Amino acid sequence: MATRLTGLLLAGGLTACGGGSGGDSANTGNSSANVSALTPEAVDSGWSPQHAATRSLLPVALAGTYLKGTGWALATRTDAAAATSYSASFAGRGWYVDPDSGDDSGPGTQARPWRTLQRAANGPYAAGDALLLRCGKTFRETLDMTNAAATGGNLLIAGYGDCTGGSRPVISGSDLIASTGWSKVSQGSDQVMAHALATAPRRVFFNGQPLRLARHPNAQGVGQEFSLLRADGANRNRFFLSAADTSALATQDLIGATVYIRVAPYEIEKAVVTAHQSGTGLVTLDRNLDHDIVDDAGYILEGKQWMLDAPGEWVHDSGSSTLRVWGPNSESAGAFTRVEVTTRDRGLRLRWITDATVAWVQTEQHADIGQQYVETHGLRLNSVASRFDQEYGLQVHDANNVRIEDATVVAAGWVGIAVREGSQVTVQRNLVTDIGLYDRPGSTDASISVLASSASVNDNVVYRSAHHGLRLRNVAGNEVRDNLVVASCVRLTDCAGIYTFTAAYPTLPAVGYTQAATISGNVVIGSRSNREGLWASVGKNMATGIFLDELTSGANVVGNLIADAEIGIHLHDAAFNVISGNQVRAVSYAAIRGMASRTDVDALKGNQVVDNSLGHFSSITELPGGISTDRSMAFVQFWYHPNDAQGLFQGATPNVSARNETVGTIAQSEVRWRLVQSGTEWVLEPAQWQAIAPQDTHVAPVLHRRYRAITAGSSLIGNGAFQSGTTSWDPYLNSMGSGGAFLAGNLADCGVGQTCGSWTPGMSGDYLASAPFTMSSTSGDNLYLLQFSVTGGQGGGNARATIRRRVSPWEGYGLSIPSTPVAQGSTLAVERFFRASGGTDAVLDFKGQVGGQSLLRDVTLQKVSAVELPDAPNLAGHLYNPRSTTATFTCAMLALSSCDVVNASGQAVAWPINLSPRTSMSLYTRDSRWLRP
Repeated sequence: MATRLTGLLLAGGLTACGGGSGGDSANTGNSSANVSALTPEAVDSGWSPQHAATRSLLPVALAGTYLKGTGWALATRTDAAAATSYSASFAGRGWYVDPDSGDDSGPGTQARPWRTLQRAANGPYAAGDALLLRCGKTFRETLDMTNAAATGGNLLIAGYGDCTGGSRPVISGSDLIASTGWSKVSQGSDQVMAHALATAPRRVFFNGQPLRLARHPNAQGVGQEFSLLRADGANRNRFFLSAADTSALATQDLIGATVYIRVAPYEIEKAVVTAHQSGTGLVTLDRNLDHDIVDDAGYILEGKQWMLDAPGEWVHDSGSSTLRVWGPNSESAGAFTRVEVTTRDRGLRLRWITDATVAWVQTEQHADIGQQYVETHGLRLNSVASRFDQEYGLQVHDANNVRIEDATVVAAGWVGIAVREGSQVTVQRNLVTDIGLYDRPGSTDASISVLASSASVNDNVVYRSAHHGLRLRNVAGNEVRDNLVVASCVRLTDCAGIYTFTAAYPTLPAVGYTQAATISGNVVIGSRSNREGLWASVGKNMATGIFLDELTSGANVVGNLIADAEIGIHLHDAAFNVISGNQVRAVSYAAIRGMASRTDVDALKGNQVVDNSLGHFSSITELPGGISTDRSMAFVQFWYHPNDAQGLFQGATPNVSARNETVGTIAQSEVRWRLVQSGTEWVLEPAQWQAIAPQDTHVAPVLHRRYRAITAGSSLIGNGAFQSGTTSWDPYLNSMGSGGAFLAGNLADCGVGQTCGSWTPGMSGDYLASAPFTMSSTSGDNLYLLQFSVTGGQGGGNARATIRRRVSPWEGYGLSIPSTPVAQGSTLAVERFFRASGGTDAVLDFKGQVGGQSLLRDVTLQKVSAVELPDAPNLAGHLYNPRSTTATFTCAMLALSSCDVVNASGQAVAWPINLSPRTSMSLYTRDSRWLRP
């Protein structure tokens, strides 16, 4: 059985163009790179060897048209590939620009084009005209136009010429360094090359790929970026280097270095070093940071010549006016044929021009913004592209009636597509990838950020985001629909695949439901925190699929699919929102989380969490017997209030949970919910949660074990099956008691064809002892597992048991099960892990219930060599097909522990699986090693 995804379609890909640098041959010095059809491999292929560690943390491509992550596989869209050619259509006159053959003194015709964008910016253009840039050419200048050049508006800016094969005009923020004049330098390595350059560049590119400004410590990819500082009290402008760096950097020049400090889960602040005490490692900054500098916060130092000590780095030596570069693969000087240095802030800027259309134009490598549009009402952006623009790819300010469609933005630093203010905005069918990555040392925001009104953000693909995937303003008329967001929070945390924030303290929360934004039909996969550089006291589990942050109210979160996240849907000080019809799968902490931070008002109230399907995999935090594991508990729902967690579901405007279905591979009795308030925590079992949400239910397609013990050797208990004849059991019955008895064998009370031990103590001191055995008490070699079952016979039984020395002083050897009554006719299965504290002449004692009959079966005691805990992605997998055509999945795509699977209804499913368009399927293995008996 497959579940339909509401209308989702993946955005088609765009191909970045080829071309030449201005004044050069049309096919040399090209700074652009193909993103051919935007398959995952094509995006990945742009990553340098130094990015391999980062790439390994993220979803991987399978056969070009599928992605695989932790416990999921996704069919990427292939049925609506983007156009790979372009032909301009316009009603007025065409004005042409060619940086190689043009002449600014000419008429700007196709036969005699202009040469520069500076000339083109002056116009003048009549309504309906087109400014056409030669496809396959690189323009190393800025196109900055205002309405003075196009007073009538309605101007098309696009490509012309041979625009096939994805070829486009490229507006570059970088200039080429001459390929001659490179020489080796002795500093750092003989692989460092130098070239005369008077002015320090903003960025450096090698064969179209960004290099890192030299830093310490060397970047090894996401999760391997920071050193950890020592705080200097509560100061915000001083800190101590790590102990290792204090010693290693004592003689190095740090003055003037840029420093980046991770000051919060969601933020990395930037400052400049003004002083450094070499003996103590104390560093002073040029400003007070916005946050306290805390012990064990991560830091990165950047920009000093001595830091140039690894491939893929560069630095500018102002003293000698030279650029120093260590190639990404330690290339020799002869390979330095295409080194570019960023010198311009912006690529294309339009201001106050109405009804403009920009199509088939690419910007790249700018120090600030690739394309900026200010008060350009009626703007249309069609199939534009941005690569490696340092802060923003596409930015639109204060413009109404805007459409951004079929664009590609790759590796912008702060935001990929940003729309701020304005109304009647459509952002659809775009692909935005790797925002805030490529070794960016500082903070980042969102891949797509739309803070406008009457905005529709739909059918976009957002792939790998350092922070938020998609950010929106929560106001009436806004919708976020049918987007695919994969791999968010790659560098930071306290973030989400889809995020909205309304207002902070002291703004008051809503007092009732008023419809605001709609978030529907989205697929959000892979929101996992990056905690590197965060100190231990910072909370964990802050990466979310869909996040309704402070004072969000009236949002309708409907029909979304969320998987592989720490939290599925998070409500923080959010009120009167509707969370309905969503599927949440493979979360590691909570499918739904509600958190109230405000103490001055009730800010978390009136939310309706109804009719959702909440996948639940409960990690076991300790083995029976109290042996801790390295796992943390997962919850269906987690709700926090500073003072009154119980009150979140009470009063005039309670939060409501109703008709939600929990789907998992554990028994209903093992499902947990959590309520927390300051100083108090309740981990709720099903009966307790039913008092809050009586209509919530649970489904288990299969039941998996919660752990597997790998045992060594046979049982130490003789005749644990209680066969008659050789009992190996020694009952002690005090003569002062009465009615005590022990029998073993195929007894009538045991059931037809079964054996058991019937034990009835006559007084409290009576016990049933096994034959003696020996255990190891050596630390690391003393883990044991006792298993047995007891059925209550006449008068009821008891599971009380002890392992002790057989003779004086009769000390215990690490296991003592307290009195546990078992009612007549009931059976209790017991498993207890323990670490043996002794083992010479040991026996197992059963105490029983005086006058009550305990029917004992299947007693085993074995040494445990290892304990396996279930790995959820190997036991349950989730398939997603957002295409408009059927997608075929194989078992190998999910890497399950067994290909014997059932769906969420418990029905067997055969491979390969042909998944219908816009549907999903959850699968659960019937791996015999993990199925419960």
